[in-house]
Amino acid sequence: MGGSAFSSLPDPPCTPRMPPTVYQRVLSECHAALRELFVCVATPIEGPGKKDFGDIDILVALERRVVFPNGQDDSVPRTPHELIAVVQRTLRAKYAIVRGSSANLAIPWPSDMGEHVMIPAEASGNGSATGTDPESKDKYIQVDINICPDVDQLCWVSVACTSEAQKRATLTWLADSLQTCPWRSLESPRKHHSAIWPHGRRGGAVAADTRDRGIRPQEGQGVPQS
Repeated sequence: MGGSAFSSLPDPPCTPRMPPTVYQRVLSECHAALRELFVCVATPIEGPGKKDFGDIDILVALERRVVFPNGQDDSVPRTPHELIAVVQRTLRAKYAIVRGSSANLAIPWPSDMGEHVMIPAEASGNGSATGTDPESKDKYIQVDINICPDVDQLCWVSVACTSEAQKRATLTWLADSLQTCPWRSLESPRKHHSAIWPHGRRGGAVAADTRDRGIRPQEGQGVPQS
């Protein structure tokens, strides 16, 4: 996407392209923070050999407080608008463009990595970063959040726009992740079915399906790290 979601704003934030060091660090920090809110947090596998990144794509599903309620109030799911607001506060986003259950957020660039900025001549992406000269104003990172209604959609979106090799690697990783997901420790998963999967879907079926088809990453193919 090139980090250009905010280009239509009157005074858009500066969102320069990220080198791999910045991308991996911010991705890891965002995942860790969002796992406090959601059971499932995923990012589609990026193409191999990518030199820079315009944004960070994150998919989430299953609100943790609903899956593992501590009280009666926790069993009531929040609306996508409420969840986006919580995500925005959690990631300390300064700008947000919200569209239903998805949002483009601009979060602060790591203060100790200010020198790690891709200048236009070095950037390999087609999309141009929003804002003016990175040296002239505060820098931000575009994070695109998609709140999925269930695990099935999260899995589908994760692999819908990737190559066949990336699809195999992503499906294997998702299958292994779902097999060890915390909700498997629930005494009676069916009892919580309506709260966890409001549309009547169960993520376990996805894991079983991928294993039945023998989907495995090719030799040397990387998979996302949790």
